[in-house]
Amino acid sequence: MVHLPSGLPETSREGQIIVGIARSAIEEGLGFPEKSFPDLPWLRTFGATFVTLTLGGNLHGCIGSLLPSRPLRTDIRENARAAAFHDPRFLPVTRPHLKDLGISVSLLSPMEQYLFLDLEDLARQISKNREGLLLEWKHRTATYLPEVWEQIPNPAQFIGELLKKGRIPPNALPPELRAYHYKTTIMKES
Repeated sequence: MVHLPSGLPETSREGQIIVGIARSAIEEGLGFPEKSFPDLPWLRTFGATFVTLTLGGNLHGCIGSLLPSRPLRTDIRENARAAAFHDPRFLPVTRPHLKDLGISVSLLSPMEQYLFLDLEDLARQISKNREGLLLEWKHRTATYLPEVWEQIPNPAQFIGELLKKGRIPPNALPPELRAYHYKTTIMKES
């Protein structure tokens, strides 16, 4: 059973539609014909998603939106194409990759802000729920999805790596440094 945030339907059928939209967007980018999916009302609601791609079990693209700024269907399609063809860390997906390409779509819950005194205080707070974390400092932002806890289980290291990712100084403090947490609902191909 897929648990979709914001009152979206909670069936595996809806989860497979979401992942199908992502795969179809990538295939269209490679010249395949567009696939049709039902025009369901919840796909028109605004949502924030991340699309993660793997090849042979290894990360091969991850692009997403932190805030809901467009209809869910559009957000999934645009993030799938960006992950497949525009993630600067990886070569673009090609037709031969399709048979080994794993796709997952993470739906983000609304962001909630942490109130913290310093990075030690933030590390104590994030260790409780192990949710996604977004750091903002001046014009820089960096986020890790909750799944990253599997690779970086230490809260202080989790924060340290996220600071590096966002090129945020390791001595940054509130109120200039802000932190937000969120949950994800993950759908994968069956």
